[in-house]
Amino acid sequence: MEEFSRIRREIHAALSDSVDTRTTIEKLRELIGKGDAVPNCLLLQTIASYSKDLFAVLGVISELGDIGFPMESESDVDMETTLMPYLNALASFRERVRN
Repeated sequence: MEEFSRIRREIHAALSDSVDTRTTIEKLRELIGKGDAVPNCLLLQTIASYSKDLFAVLGVISELGDIGFPMESESDVDMETTLMPYLNALASFRERVRN
């Protein structure tokens, strides 16, 4: 939790510095990496909630609420088909980074 607090302060400082989104995203990636390194249910939930709030502040998502991304309830769009290319790219990138 100490690392979470430190990174959260650094994100706040980056956003206060003319909305330095590059540093903000880099720090968010660092925060998520810390959560992945040492699985801790409370820490993961805190990071997920903070990330969602940050995405709302940056305009990536339009609503606050529970953990997860908002979904349209009545939609003809097949979400799996839409997301699959991005998920595959993310999986490939992650695999290259790990190797």
